[in-house]
Amino acid sequence: MVLRYDRWERAGQHIFQIADSSAWCLGDWLVYGQERYADRYQAGVPAAGLDYQTLRNYAW
Repeated sequence: MVLRYDRWERAGQHIFQIADSSAWCLGDWLVYGQERYADRYQAGVPAAGLDYQTLRNYAW
């Protein structure tokens, strides 16, 4: 498959937007898990693949 330049450029913009908002999404995910699954959420935190303190910073 060959992408035209304009489609390739738009794909890059979308990827940047996703990457730029990922910290907010992860923070919201952590806050929700902490509120909804207080007894189990820490077991799910390693699924994010990030340091716990990094995730706490995102949640703050």
